Amino acid sequence: MAALSVLLIVFATGVLLKRYTTAYEMHPVFVEQAGQKMRATAAGQISYLNPNAAEGEVLYSVNANTGNALNFMMPCDCEAVVTKGISEGSTVLQTDLILTIFVNTSLIRAQTLMSIEGLNRAMNGDRVHMDLNDGRRIPVEVIASEATTAASLRGDLFVPVELVSADGALSTKDIGKSARLRLSKGLMGL
Repeated sequence: MAALSVLLIVFATGVLLKRYTTAYEMHPVFVEQAGQKMRATAAGQISYLNPNAAEGEVLYSVNANTGNALNFMMPCDCEAVVTKGISEGSTVLQTDLILTIFVNTSLIRAQTLMSIEGLNRAMNGDRVHMDLNDGRRIPVEVIASEATTAASLRGDLFVPVELVSADGALSTKDIGKSARLRLSKGLMGL
């Protein structure tokens, strides 16, 4: 009976310690190919779309609700991939993603929405890991951007962040996978 009681106490202590030192973020992490996102700067209708445009040519045009025609030029000789559901004639709202430009197709990035509390913990030294569905646990660094600051100042409860892992930790095979973000601290906050 005494051995069973000790075993139960050890198990309960382990569960409590894990619960105290480890937290998971609510939103999933998405692993994707890194690229320059081209978003609508005004609400309107796509009047022209040419993902095969060469550098300096018109990539897409938006007939804005204000009556202006907005033309966007291809910034480089690189690959452009149109977002699903976008074509000539599509209606877009301001900040809708129209297409993504890929300068270097081997760059991979991970992004998520993180709670303000989780961001605080990460900035104050908690270890952050990305737990992939295939069982890998990859340590990452949380990078706050201007979008993070703007969302925080608006009072949003969740803010966009980018996660940077060590070189080679993620490969092109990981594109499209999702993961969970885990924050952990040592005992007594160490």
